[in-house]
Amino acid sequence: MIGPTTDQIAVFLAVVDQGSFIAAARSLRRAQSAVTYAIKRLEEQLGLVLFDRTEYRAVLTDAGRALVPSARRIADGILALRT
Repeated sequence: MIGPTTDQIAVFLAVVDQGSFIAAARSLRRAQSAVTYAIKRLEEQLGLVLFDRTEYRAVLTDAGRALVPSARRIADGILALRT
């Protein structure tokens, strides 16, 4: 099984930081469907539901909240490698 990609981590954090899939798509200059697909694949790969989509806005689940610190460390590590 292939693990999460750096792109999926970036998309996950964009949704967290922007507060919605639509806003994340705008900030990433992608279609909303591409953001939704990336999150769905990430959830499938991890075997976790990261966002509760039953309300108007997607809300982080407990698993999603637990992933945020690790995702930020990964993103920061990637950024450090690039500089």
